[in-house]
Amino acid sequence: MAPVIWRVSLSILLLTLIPGRCQTPSEDIRSAISDARIRSILRGMAVDFTEDSTGDSTAFAFQHDGHLVTLVNQIKGLSLSSCIEGGVDLMKANQWNREHFSTRAYLNDKRCASLASDVSFGGGATNQMIQDFVRQFDTSLVVYARLLANSPASPIGALAWSQAGASTKRMPAFPAATESGPGLLKIFSGVSLKYDPGQWRTTKSQVDGQFAFSHASGGGHAIVIVERTAVPLDAVEDVVLANAQSVDPHAAVVFRHRIWVKGVAFWFLKIEATVATIPMSYWGYFYAGDGFTVQVVTYAEKSRLPEYDHAFTDLLNGFTVSR
Repeated sequence: MAPVIWRVSLSILLLTLIPGRCQTPSEDIRSAISDARIRSILRGMAVDFTEDSTGDSTAFAFQHDGHLVTLVNQIKGLSLSSCIEGGVDLMKANQWNREHFSTRAYLNDKRCASLASDVSFGGGATNQMIQDFVRQFDTSLVVYARLLANSPASPIGALAWSQAGASTKRMPAFPAATESGPGLLKIFSGVSLKYDPGQWRTTKSQVDGQFAFSHASGGGHAIVIVERTAVPLDAVEDVVLANAQSVDPHAAVVFRHRIWVKGVAFWFLKIEATVATIPMSYWGYFYAGDGFTVQVVTYAEKSRLPEYDHAFTDLLNGFTVSR
């Protein structure tokens, strides 16, 4: 598996992590951190935990704000990590890693959005320093989870909005799309998306009518947006560009091509936009039919686009509409 480019390694001194804290002569500074000491500290913090020993390390697991946290004792250092269910937004993870130095955001080996922090106590640590390390991570975890749950506007959004013009008509919602098996998303009768389940996996979307995918390497993503909305096909590009420019005023459609597949017309658009200072590229098929629209959009950081050229093309070509 290719490494995720925004994953970083940190080994930090706790005195850097907690500025302004000074030692007092009465504090007991010990370099070794025994499992018994960790148990005592966690109990003193009123934390209910379980533990599991493997080799030279012991993992303590506990819940915080609905998230499972794992603390690994490495005798002269500690590691904390937690997985946040529901998928990860690459742009939000990049933003977090740029703005926070005591934690790192990454995808774990199970493709789950995770947060972690490490500390090395080369000169010894007091119990208070260890408590502060755990408490600061717990606070960061809550903030990170909320950041993922409340992502800002995406350059790719719904087509059903006022700038689509007076001819736009809102209709009743379609029944929810379903996965009829590995590699097939049935959007509704006659409309589906085939994909390679070895390359793509579905991730949870917080928005009805949207279906998200993540590439196995972690750097490529895709989204399917289904709307019960009548939008003229010729108006689609204008609305798509307006959505992108609501996030980045300099966003642009860098390639456009109207294609026909088995008598059905699509727009194939390539869009470039800068999101949270990161240049991004979006490739999408956009279909406007009688009473509904479907967007199938792939995206990645612009610098990594060559890695996903074939994967994006194959996914887009798996979108079919039958009359």
